[in-house]
Amino acid sequence: MWVGVCFFGLGMSATFPTIMALTNRYVNLAGKAMSVFFFGTMIGATLFPLVLGVITTEQAPVQFMILIFCMKVVESFVSLGYLFTGPAITDETFEKQ
Repeated sequence: MWVGVCFFGLGMSATFPTIMALTNRYVNLAGKAMSVFFFGTMIGATLFPLVLGVITTEQAPVQFMILIFCMKVVESFVSLGYLFTGPAITDETFEKQ
């Protein structure tokens, strides 16, 4: 299990900066946009240990690995979403607001 935790940490260390770079390429992340982005990030970082604790105490610790796999799949789709829909979002979208 601890080997899985180490690999999860290594995977997450590359995922967050990559998503930040891709987002900043298509959307000007300054001011309110940056605060909303980090607010969502911190909510996820706060809820993950809670969900993890509930899953590992009520079910087998193997469920932890399934949860990590599901999170990585979701993160992959989010990253692909940024790649394919990013050019449609421009700075003009946020300047109109």
